[in-house]
Amino acid sequence: PEPNDPRASPGQWKILLVDDDELVRKSSQILLETKGLTVDVAAHGAEALQKLKASEYGVVISDLFLGEMDVLELLKKCRQLRPRIRTVLTTGWVGEAAITADRDAADVTFHKPIPLDRLLKTLAAFQCD
Repeated sequence: PEPNDPRASPGQWKILLVDDDELVRKSSQILLETKGLTVDVAAHGAEALQKLKASEYGVVISDLFLGEMDVLELLKKCRQLRPRIRTVLTTGWVGEAAITADRDAADVTFHKPIPLDRLLKTLAAFQCD
């Protein structure tokens, strides 16, 4: 892979994908894995935090609305557990909550559907930081 390709250092780019929608979780995992990335999934915030405690991740990609846990709380706890972790927020909603969440917690926010090329470029940019 090229130096800026997120696959250049797969161990550094283990991704934790958090979404309460099973179809989104599974399809996103498969798509990212076809690009050579290592992806674990979590259905909710508590499961994501358990996985973060047990394993190293370079990036957390989370949906804005998870149901049982506020995404801002999740991202804050992610940073407490892994201060250097990068965070990507995804949302199908374009209201004030998305704007506030982006400003307060996430490194970047994507509105669904997420263009795969933009996500891969973002992951590559994270690697260069």
